[in-house]
Formats: sequence, structure tokens, C-alpha cells
Amino acid sequence: MSGIDGIEDDVVAEARAEARQRLMAGDTSLITVAIDAMGRESAEQLYGADLVRRALQLASGARSSLMTYGRR
Repeated sequence: MSGIDGIEDDVVAEARAEARQRLMAGDTSLITVAIDAMGRESAEQLYGADLVRRALQLASGARSSLMTYGRR
């Protein structure tokens, strides 16, 4: 069985796991590059809507002057 555009399900699962791991470390690049290259809809098919949404939120927060890092 295959996922989006003929990509095998296990490859999609590996891509999502890698993106999730990087996202937890604050790295949004895998997902944002996919959005830029393929469009949001295709990126959501590959990574899932939740990961794409979280990556975009984190990426926009990183550019915000209201976002702070560190501990209180």
C-alpha cells in the first residue's frame, strides 16, 4: 500500500517521525521547505495537518518580538 503520490506508507511514517523529532527541537525546516516546494496541501498530506500547523506556528513565533526563550 502506498501513501501520497505513490510514496510507500513506511517512508511517509519515517518522514513524519523525523519532522516531529526536529519540530520538538525547534527546527521547522523540513516542513517549511516542503510547504514552499509543494504547497501547504501536499505538505499536510505528507506530514499531517497537525505537524504542519505546529511548524507554522513555531516559525511565525520565532519571528515575533513577543516570543521569549528560556525559563522564567
